[in-house]
Amino acid sequence: MKKKLLFIILGLVLSNITIGQTLDRLISFCNLKDYTHLYKMIDSLRESRVRAGVEIDREIVDNYYETIFYYEEFFKIKENPNVYDVYPYEIKLLSKFGKIIYCNFICNRNKNNPDTLVYYTDSVEFQKMKIKYNEIYNYSIEISQFFDKSVVYGHNCGIVGTQPEPREKIEEFIRTNDIAKINEWLQSPTVELQVYACEALFRMKENGFSLGKEQMRMIMEIINKNGEIRVCGGCIYSNEKISYACKDFKF
Repeated sequence: MKKKLLFIILGLVLSNITIGQTLDRLISFCNLKDYTHLYKMIDSLRESRVRAGVEIDREIVDNYYETIFYYEEFFKIKENPNVYDVYPYEIKLLSKFGKIIYCNFICNRNKNNPDTLVYYTDSVEFQKMKIKYNEIYNYSIEISQFFDKSVVYGHNCGIVGTQPEPREKIEEFIRTNDIAKINEWLQSPTVELQVYACEALFRMKENGFSLGKEQMRMIMEIINKNGEIRVCGGCIYSNEKISYACKDFKF
């Protein structure tokens, strides 16, 4: 009995050490600005009491990517071994060609006051990203405008089939021919809003509206982006490739 108890305790200790080493490696890759190895590690984690994955990963402009990873650790509570204590982590990144230019690695255990593990911005490289975005979309971006998980592209979502707020707005923009608002969404760093704008302009074009050269140029940039957006339809919420979400927009 004593031996069995010893093995159980040893197993728990070793498991906690392994989890600690995993977190240390994730932090190390972030500090090294090594997006490639960080992505591979997140994608390959199969440890017990750990859950990890890619929440979103998509191109913003000219091979600059926006990425959100999630990583969760589960620890058994001593008072009740059937209950787990959860430590949820989130890694928000901007990167290009495998090099991280912005990193915010936090622990959301206390959602009102998250702990920051790694935080930095490569100001020189982000300035280059801003210049490129302004060249393509005639809009000046800020880091605070990224990582918005509240926006979803779709219609009739949830059990009762309600419309997402952006769907209601874009339908109003179309109904009132509010080209100025649609153009704002076309320029937005939130890719879901850009796809809504592409849909709106396609539908308006089908009804006789003439698109300008700048609009067409931005549309082609958007529908050819790599990566995914958040989508919904009915009870299904998921990610979908940008190219697939735009496949019916025949400009």
